[in-house]
Amino acid sequence: MAYAVNRKVGSAVERNLLRRRMRAIVSEQATELPTGAYLVRVGLDGTALDFNELKAAMTRAFEKATNKTSPQTGSTLRASNGVRT
Repeated sequence: MAYAVNRKVGSAVERNLLRRRMRAIVSEQATELPTGAYLVRVGLDGTALDFNELKAAMTRAFEKATNKTSPQTGSTLRASNGVRT
């Protein structure tokens, strides 16, 4: 699992908080995810999400990424709120 949080998202404190939140969410869902490599990217509006909103967005993104792939983009699918898998 890799987490991509651009510097434009916010200060180092804000970016690290997002990474910690994403790690916590993934640790809760790890048993449900198929084996593989995942890159989770947060958009510029990621800092505006509270933990539950981020969790919901990541859950939707993981469901989309593990259930089907988009023919245009390969295995990269965008969920709402700027979270990509």
